Amino acid sequence: MKKLLTLIIILISTNLFADIKPTIKSSDETLYILSGKIDNKYPITMYLTIDNDTDMISGNYYYNKHRKIIYLQAGELDNKSEVILREYFDDEKGNSISSGEFRGAIKYDKDEGVIFKGIWYNDKQSLDFILRLDKNSKINEIKTADYEYEFISELKSDTTTPEFTSGFSILEISNHKNLVGIKKINKYLKNFFDANNLYLEWVDEMKNLAKNYPNYSFDSDRDSWIIQSLFSNTYTDNISLSLVNEQYAYTGGAHGNTDYKSLIFYISSGKLIDGKVTDLIIDINDKKLIKLLRKKLINHAKIMMGGGNSTDQITDDDAKDNYFKFDEIRLNSNFHLGVDGITFIYNQYEIAAYVFGAISIKFSYDELKLFVKKSSKLYYLFK
Repeated sequence: MKKLLTLIIILISTNLFADIKPTIKSSDETLYILSGKIDNKYPITMYLTIDNDTDMISGNYYYNKHRKIIYLQAGELDNKSEVILREYFDDEKGNSISSGEFRGAIKYDKDEGVIFKGIWYNDKQSLDFILRLDKNSKINEIKTADYEYEFISELKSDTTTPEFTSGFSILEISNHKNLVGIKKINKYLKNFFDANNLYLEWVDEMKNLAKNYPNYSFDSDRDSWIIQSLFSNTYTDNISLSLVNEQYAYTGGAHGNTDYKSLIFYISSGKLIDGKVTDLIIDINDKKLIKLLRKKLINHAKIMMGGGNSTDQITDDDAKDNYFKFDEIRLNSNFHLGVDGITFIYNQYEIAAYVFGAISIKFSYDELKLFVKKSSKLYYLFK
């Protein structure tokens, strides 16, 4: 009892749980949704992300007719606001294929906003292009601000010090029309992650350890918490905005865990679309659908087992053995939208061991159309 009282006095006197340090804005970047034409013939849509601290630019684009994502390797703006963005796409085996590049200048017009203009090249030809913000689009820009939140305790055990750290991003959607729905989305995203409450959980944990184990030796690796929350945009049109939140948490133990949560909003109202898979799919037990899902799961396991090498020698049965209950796996409600299809995410431990991480299974809109309810609020994507 004397040791416990002594420890409590030490905790109070060393001010272990002092006020937290304020969050620090560490960086920000802006995603611009541009539209235009290559050679004044081929309409494209481009998601162009500019890091406002480093002037690094990255993104992707697609031809409106084909709706297949083509990625843009990061490039840096020079002092003339010019940039080279090399493009590539992934083939069916997951290999990256280089297919051309954009060379041009990015300018900020007072009336039109961002304009990206220049020459598109490949081995056979060079064509002019010009891209602008689409004023008819309900979303023109998505700004991401990254914050850091840190507290280091004053309680030391030998030379170690437990600490709480958190990094998180907040998205801010903007549109020239100042839509009410976008205001509601921004409010929701701003309040989505609460680092302060997580800090208080850590405080309670440390207090309980001190109270229940008088001789407890605090350790910076074991007792420090690291929690991160990051957002990424997967798709937007004039009806829906699809986001994925990636949250990593280490709160003790052998390793941390990463979870992904999909969020789909109605842009006009700012409300979340109910993400129940049963509101999207006619019958998740449909034999044809299950067969298609199993094929994709087996292929995913083979790629993981092959480590990027040939998977020809890996049998289907070997691939199935990587899943907990392979025959019971069905589509879940954690899905997000993309330009060319819908992706279902199975988080760590959900259907396979930790080493597999989160498992993403993608269906093209054409593949899934047969199984989708015409009454679904997302059916417009399958037409």
